[in-house]
Amino acid sequence: MTDAAVELQTLGDSFRHFLSQECPVNQAAAIATNPHKAKEIWQGMADLGWFGLLVAEDHGGLAMGYPELARLYIEAGRCLVPVPILQAQLALELVERCATKNQKTRWLTDMLSGEMRVGAHPAIATHGLPVLSNNHI
Repeated sequence: MTDAAVELQTLGDSFRHFLSQECPVNQAAAIATNPHKAKEIWQGMADLGWFGLLVAEDHGGLAMGYPELARLYIEAGRCLVPVPILQAQLALELVERCATKNQKTRWLTDMLSGEMRVGAHPAIATHGLPVLSNNHI
């Protein structure tokens, strides 16, 4: 195995370990109806830096790539994690690519720390586009 493959496997193992401890698949349905536990999982993921996988280091992220993010999705799916990981990643990428410098400084810090929980809101905005909500979860 290459060094990159070993690092990716190690990262995947750490995802699996945390998620299987915090969200055992046989408890996923119960956790999904427990907002307190979902917030704990969200905060744990933020504390481990997982929301910053694609965010540049100068914005507080880990500056990794899509293979690492894919491993997170695989392990989250394996445990049926009831938090909006994909939506959060999309919101983070949107902010990093499109926000002003001041918005990035304010929002990315809060999003990466877990203080601001974001995701695609099911409501449809005036122009037929999904809106973002920091009240998701």
